[in-house]
Amino acid sequence: MTAMLAGTVEFVIGVDTHRDSHTAAIVQAATGGVVDQLTVATDAFGYRKLQAFADQ
Repeated sequence: MTAMLAGTVEFVIGVDTHRDSHTAAIVQAATGGVVDQLTVATDAFGYRKLQAFADQ
């Protein structure tokens, strides 16, 4: 699966969701290495931070 994905995209974003917080990680598709991660509260400010994180 990783080989197919790596041929299509450079990075993948995964999100672990919970009631009070969400943690997102940017992973390099070719290696599976975590490039960056962020944990935010599940409120409007947190959602905006997640959007900005994904946009980078």
